[in-house]
Amino acid sequence: MSGHKRIIAGLFFIGVLLFLLSGCTIAFKKQSNNDNWKNDIVYAEACGLDGLPCCPKEKGLPCQYGQVCCTDPNNPARDKCVDECGYGGENNYCRPGDPKCDSGLACFNGDCVACGGPEQPCCENGEKQCGGELICYNKRCLECGLPGNPCCADGLACQGEELRNDDRAECFAGVCQKCGSNRNQACLSEPLCNIGRILNVNSCLACGNFNQPCCNKSSGLEYECQPGSGLACRLGFCNR
Repeated sequence: MSGHKRIIAGLFFIGVLLFLLSGCTIAFKKQSNNDNWKNDIVYAEACGLDGLPCCPKEKGLPCQYGQVCCTDPNNPARDKCVDECGYGGENNYCRPGDPKCDSGLACFNGDCVACGGPEQPCCENGEKQCGGELICYNKRCLECGLPGNPCCADGLACQGEELRNDDRAECFAGVCQKCGSNRNQACLSEPLCNIGRILNVNSCLACGNFNQPCCNKSSGLEYECQPGSGLACRLGFCNR
């Protein structure tokens, strides 16, 4: 091929390459525009519909489908679209004065919601704040005796208190917490750690298996590995 033809071929190749690159740029711009359009739709749907915040003035009507914009009387920064603006009813804003909510409801995070049931807010009106055997704790109705919940006043303070396995729990400062099992705190009553666990700085650690600390014998003066494991206690750890 002569030098003249090589130059023409080279220019042709460069032209094709520039055309392809420009096409990719246009496609990318179109894709970006499409993404912006989708983002606008998502933003538009985030306001003006039932139960959602009212739309700002620059977007036209604050609410769609004939609903009205209701503002929280206790917090003017909060509003939402509803069929009728009322206060004190279920799922409506709390009243600025007492009673904040209708009977059977409680004011929670600025809204009147059902109360007295499991995991629901404690009721504010009447003597009984929670239904059944539930206890009002940190403004919520909870079942007593479960780990993380208040201790029970009658019978066993905590569910699993009598166990000696990973489900064991005891009452610490009025709250049931797991104890005695691996990496949990020591229990208040004997044995401080469950079977197969060893006490170490008020924590119960797994013991008796390969490369684990040796377990206390019942005398508390000697240490051993899990029976039948073929391991021996050497320098405080179980090894072959």
